[in-house]
Amino acid sequence: MHNLESYLFISAMLFCLGVFGVMTRRNAIAVLMGVELILNAANINFVAFSKFNGMNLDGHIFGLLVIVLAAAEAAVALAIVINMYNNMSSINVDDAAWSTANWTAANWEIDTQHYFSNNCPPSAIQEHTTNKKFLKVTDILGRKVNENQNTPLFYIYDDGSVEKKYLIH
Repeated sequence: MHNLESYLFISAMLFCLGVFGVMTRRNAIAVLMGVELILNAANINFVAFSKFNGMNLDGHIFGLLVIVLAAAEAAVALAIVINMYNNMSSINVDDAAWSTANWTAANWEIDTQHYFSNNCPPSAIQEHTTNKKFLKVTDILGRKVNENQNTPLFYIYDDGSVEKKYLIH
């Protein structure tokens, strides 16, 4: 490896592997690993061009900045992944995207007129009994789960009815 082309070839391969990892993986940790491969490919380019263009320190300094940026990105991203796991019991990026698109309210505030009734006195609440039997609890993607906190759940009954619940503890 004593010519620029070999460094660029290895960098291009790392970059392609990183892009492939980001595009095809659903696990958040695997996506972060792909991003790290992309940043390492950029580092190899910086240092290789620095070495073969007069040995100035610009490429090395940029390489160090990319390493610092990658460390900060990894710390913040892992904190987000841990928070996502605590809230959704999953680190699948598809679950997070679906949840964000379908379970949030505008401006992160719940519209009380839409979700709650203001004209329902306590005396109007009555218990309704039916003959339907409970079958299972599923998550957003239809997987059978136990009742989890802070997770949207679907209660499925034998008559075909489905109740959406969001348990907050």
